[in-house]
Order: sequence, then C-alpha cells, then structure tokens
Amino acid sequence: MNFQPVQRITWGINRLLFFFFALMGILTVGVFWQLLAPLYSWYFFKDLNFTRYYRYLYPVMALFFRYSLNGLKNPGYTKIFAVSLFDPPRMDPDHSKLRLNTSWLGSMDDCDWCVNC
Repeated sequence: MNFQPVQRITWGINRLLFFFFALMGILTVGVFWQLLAPLYSWYFFKDLNFTRYYRYLYPVMALFFRYSLNGLKNPGYTKIFAVSLFDPPRMDPDHSKLRLNTSWLGSMDDCDWCVNC
C-alpha cells in the first residue's frame, strides 16, 4: 500500500508524542500521567472525562509488562512486532519476520501473542 506523506508524518508525530508521554510518566513515577489524564483520555477516547477509563489502566500495564518480559526471555519476539516511526499501524505481527517453532502444531494464523509458536 502506498500512503500519503502527510499521513505517514502524522503517524510518526503520534508515535513520538506517545513515547514522550510514556517516558515522562516513567521519569515522574506517574505524576505526569495523573496531571495530564484528561489529555490522554482525549487523545485515545475523544472524551475529557478520564475517570471512565481507569478500568483500562491495569490491563494495558499488564500487557506492557507481558510484552517486556517476553522480549527479555526471547529477544527475537520484539522484532516481529516492530513498526518503524512512519509505518502504518499494525494489528498483528509481521509475518515476513515470523518463524514458526518446529514443535508448533498450529498454523501461522493461530498466533495468540504467547511466543509459543
């Protein structure tokens, strides 16, 4: 697919903003996140009432730590989910970078993000 340069730049800016917010939240031990909670809520849900979305906080944090732990156990794991700064968003792993484990009985389409395939 050929995407317009403006759309690619928009994806890059959004990714840089996300990384900045994540880094600032980590460096300030969450204080930055609490101060800018309405901004996050608007950015992700188009709603300034951030209290409605606290229920997503812990599942997202759990996914982050699961992804990080799998990346530490298997360094190749993070490469299949890698997206460059200006690439379109992905909803699944890059199958060109994915190699199936010889003991995996399912197909490549059976990926459940568990790293067992």
